[in-house]
Amino acid sequence: MKLDLGSWASVAAHAKGVAALLLARLRGRRRCEAEALRTPTVTLYGHQLAGNLKAFFDYALDRDDLPFAVQYATIDRGEYAALQETYDRGLVLATRVGGMRRVLASTCLMTSHGPGLFLLLRRLGSQVRFVDVWHGLGFKQQAARDYDSMRHYAALFLSSEHFRKVYREDYGFDDSQLAVTGYARMDSFRDWRETAARVRRELDLPEGRRVILYAPTWRGAGEAGEIPFGLAADALMARLDELAARRDATVLFRLHMNSQFQGAGKGYDHIIDLPQRAYPHTNDLLTAVDVLVTDWSSIACDFGALDRPVVYLDTPEPHTHLKTFDWSDRAGRLAGSLPELLDAIEEGLCGEPDDLQRRRQAMMGLWYGDTLDGRCAERYTNALCALMGLEPPSGAQETST
Repeated sequence: MKLDLGSWASVAAHAKGVAALLLARLRGRRRCEAEALRTPTVTLYGHQLAGNLKAFFDYALDRDDLPFAVQYATIDRGEYAALQETYDRGLVLATRVGGMRRVLASTCLMTSHGPGLFLLLRRLGSQVRFVDVWHGLGFKQQAARDYDSMRHYAALFLSSEHFRKVYREDYGFDDSQLAVTGYARMDSFRDWRETAARVRRELDLPEGRRVILYAPTWRGAGEAGEIPFGLAADALMARLDELAARRDATVLFRLHMNSQFQGAGKGYDHIIDLPQRAYPHTNDLLTAVDVLVTDWSSIACDFGALDRPVVYLDTPEPHTHLKTFDWSDRAGRLAGSLPELLDAIEEGLCGEPDDLQRRRQAMMGLWYGDTLDGRCAERYTNALCALMGLEPPSGAQETST
């Protein structure tokens, strides 16, 4: 996985993180090794505390019977400060030498979206064991070489037996590295009604108001797709606003934190501009959504588990990959123009054909197997205990290995 620096601020944060890592390793090696002997610790690290990382972090902080501690490390000073308003423990600022010492004292490092700067731990001979939970399924299959930086991982937590086969046969991982746990972020769907009610309160959405989420995948500068069909952003927003007004709906306009179109949804009566950075808890948000509009984004894979309509923008895939899914395999309506997009959204609001529902259910069965049972975080716990040689809590869900 390539390191996504994103911006000059991110470059600076990574540089500080690397400096803290090297200093902590040089100055505090003995201290870190001594600390590691006292309490087994799992450190979480990713772009931000969201998705599977947040789901497992919240689960762990709510438990008092886990045989290990859990902490979240970030190199983003702003995120660290914001998280301190919610969490009173378990946070590490890894641009500080003291914070990096806590990372080096970890037994396991759980990553989402690849190892990032902590790939250096491997180069420095650290005994920290790496575990990956990834950030989402997708409709694009990468080449095996894209996983070279993760060959040393002790475990990869996967969503189904189907993906264990993909990781073994297509990506070249050994079966001993692959554990079918499901994705912890999917556990919240078991109580989706309660979550949806909370999300509606947070976004001030009236009861009964239908919700359309516009959330295509992130594109680099100059790539077509986020605003499709060669349209100007305001032209698309105006037509979506008209449709929402007519159907008593609200459009949530949600783009990646690095998108060049940030703010394009502002100023419309029936559109809420809701970028990823402003509301990072994607799966919570999905519970309140009636129709999703996306393209190649893995958000559709999570939303599909709620068994609701998806409209796919007919746009070029963002990168070159080993294999991609045809739109029909993605179990949704394909829109190749603005009129087709508006018609597909209206169909989704009114009720989609039965064949789309059957195809979506078949796809979800392949991708999630029997892991949509609300117990994925338990299986994370069980797999981590096995990796660290610890006794799991009583009643912990077994993991397929």
